[in-house]
Amino acid sequence: MGLTEAHAGSDLGIMRTKAEPRADGTWAISGTKIFITSGEHDMAENIVHLVLARLPDAPAGTRGISLFIVPKFLPDAEGQPGARNGFASGSIEHKMGINGSATSVMNYDGATGYLLGEPHQGLAAMFTMMNYERLSVGCRDSARGNSPGSRRSGTPANGARAAAPADPGAATPRPT
Repeated sequence: MGLTEAHAGSDLGIMRTKAEPRADGTWAISGTKIFITSGEHDMAENIVHLVLARLPDAPAGTRGISLFIVPKFLPDAEGQPGARNGFASGSIEHKMGINGSATSVMNYDGATGYLLGEPHQGLAAMFTMMNYERLSVGCRDSARGNSPGSRRSGTPANGARAAAPADPGAATPRPT
């Protein structure tokens, strides 16, 4: 999800990433986004970024933001990953927190993007997606938290269930 820019922080209204229309109906995306988790890797056949950008006729502020699908590899005639798109990781972010995934700075240099939804409605679409994902993660984690093998359900991590004592009032035997 390409949301944040270094100069703007959380103020999306002053973002600089732009989208210029092309004759074939695609858009040329140019700009830099930061804090992109797994922005560049080779663990998947393709990576698809959702990128917020501003159209040439965009109103000022957050009302002028549109959302674009920007794949790492452009689809060929058969829909398979083809030519490399015009973006790359500029650097890996140095962070104190979660180090299990690389977070990168992504530089878009005329990358081919596909408008997702209506022009100037990108922020609303992005928040709808984010809220859906939050609910999905919550449902998934709730299901995992109450499933066999979960520590929250009273089952140890190895899946074994402790035998109930014959006499609940009896003392726990000591190892010899």
